[in-house]
Amino acid sequence: MSCPVACSVWDTLIRADKKEEFYSMEFKRWLLVNLSNVGGFSRDQVHWDILFVFLLWCLWKKHNEWIFSDPDRYNESVLQRGLRLQQEAAAVCSTNVVVPLRGTVLTNVRWHKSSPGWCKLNTDGSVRRATGMATCGEAIRNEEGTWLIVFSRKLGICLILEAELWGLYEGLSVDCS
Repeated sequence: MSCPVACSVWDTLIRADKKEEFYSMEFKRWLLVNLSNVGGFSRDQVHWDILFVFLLWCLWKKHNEWIFSDPDRYNESVLQRGLRLQQEAAAVCSTNVVVPLRGTVLTNVRWHKSSPGWCKLNTDGSVRRATGMATCGEAIRNEEGTWLIVFSRKLGICLILEAELWGLYEGLSVDCS
């Protein structure tokens, strides 16, 4: 691993006796082990799989901030932000929180299991307004909520609708077997 920010985050959280295994795994296995919370890597995090996802997202977001904008835009470190998001997600998942959106519309904010034998695909696309540079991302979970695939892709310059559609296309093109 060559990113000093990522190394700092992982070194803070990973048990000393597990660091070699954590850093030496093949990428796909590394993702699956951490997303299914079976590696026992964390020093003291109960919901490692949730924290791991948020840390990956925060690292990806920080990387994009370095490329597209001011890298010091947020005062919060990647680790602080990941831990905060994990706590917020745990609070939402532990209660049936309803959040008002756009006036009187209420939406239940939580992930729902798919039908047995089915996977759920979540996609997103984003475009930086100033430059038109776009990315898309996908996440696939099985009916138990286990993360199967999570990835993102730099698209170049395009419209937001195109970025969203690329995210959907890429997600539907994945071989889940």
